[in-house]
Amino acid sequence: MRRFPLILLVAVLTLASCGEDSFLNRREFVDDDDKASELLLRVDWDTYADGRPTGMSLYTYNEEGDGERLVTNDVDSVALRRPDGRYRLMLFNLSTDEFGSMNFHRMDDIDSAEVMLTTVTQRANRSWDKGVVYQRDPEQLYVALDTLVFSPELMATRATDTARYVVVERPRPLVSRLVIRVRIENIRGMRSVEGSIDGFSAGCRLADGVGTDSTGTHLLDTWKTTVDSVGAQNGYITTSITTFGLPPGGGRKAEDNVLKLAFTMADNTIRVYTFDVGDRFEVVPNDEFHSSLSYQMTLYGQLADVKLPEVKPSDNAGGFSAEVDDWDNGGDYDIVF
Repeated sequence: MRRFPLILLVAVLTLASCGEDSFLNRREFVDDDDKASELLLRVDWDTYADGRPTGMSLYTYNEEGDGERLVTNDVDSVALRRPDGRYRLMLFNLSTDEFGSMNFHRMDDIDSAEVMLTTVTQRANRSWDKGVVYQRDPEQLYVALDTLVFSPELMATRATDTARYVVVERPRPLVSRLVIRVRIENIRGMRSVEGSIDGFSAGCRLADGVGTDSTGTHLLDTWKTTVDSVGAQNGYITTSITTFGLPPGGGRKAEDNVLKLAFTMADNTIRVYTFDVGDRFEVVPNDEFHSSLSYQMTLYGQLADVKLPEVKPSDNAGGFSAEVDDWDNGGDYDIVF
C-alpha cells in the first residue's frame, strides 16, 4: 500500500446548536409527594456552547435507577420538584426526536444511555467506493451531568426568603471536528476530489462522553483547494467534518484508520490514493472551551506528497478553481505546517 504525508487535525469545535423551531410532546413534570423538595436549575449555554438552543431535555434518575424526563423550551432555568433523595442528572440540547444524524438508545438507564449515528442514504456510491456504507456527521450535542440532592435541610441552608436553592449547569460539547489538509503536487491537474476515512466511533456514551467501541466510515465530499501562489502548480486540499472522535483505548495501529482520496482529473479519469493513518494521532488539550471533553488530534507523516500526474483536459471537463494559500501569511487555518 502506498503511503503519503498528510496532516490531519481533529479539534472539538463548539458548533452552533441545531435550529429547530419546535419540540414534540414537551411536558413539565411536577411531583405531588408531600415529602418532596424543589430547586431551581439554571443552565449556562454561553461558557461551552455557542448560544442558546431552542429547547432542552432533562433526565433525573433516583437511587433505584428510575428515571423521569422533562422536555422544555425554557432553556435558561427550570424549577424541579422531586421526592427527597439523591438523583443523577443528565441534560442536553433539544429533544431526542429532533436529531436527524443520530438515534438515542437505552435512555431509561443513565449508565447505558448512548447515541448512535444514522447512515447516509441520499448518495449513490461511485466506482471507487462501491459497497461502502457511510455514517452521518453528528449534529451539535451539548451534555451536562451532575448529582442533585433534594432534602428540606439542604434547601434551608442554601435558600433565603427571596431565593430558592439554585444549581447551575454548563453543558459541554460531545462532538469533535476533524480537519484534514493534504499537500498536493500538480494540483491543477485535478478537477475535483472526494474521499473517506474510517475507524471513527459510530456513537457516544452519554454518561461519560466517550465514543463507542463500534466504528464506521465518514464521507469526505466537500473540499477547499488552495495553491501556494498565483500560477503555482502545488497546493493543498482541506476538508472538515464533525465526528464522535476515535474509539477508547490506546495502542492504535496504522490500519485502524484508513484515509482514501479519489481525484477526478482534468481528463475525467479517477486516481485513488490510500493512506494508513491510525497510529499517527496525538491528543492535545483544547483550552478554547476549557472542557475535559475537548481535544485535538494531529495526524502527521514524513513520506512523499501526493503527486498527481499531468493530464490533458478533456473537452467537457470543468475548470480548475482554487484560492491562493495564505497559510504562512496570517491565514485563518487550524494547522501550521
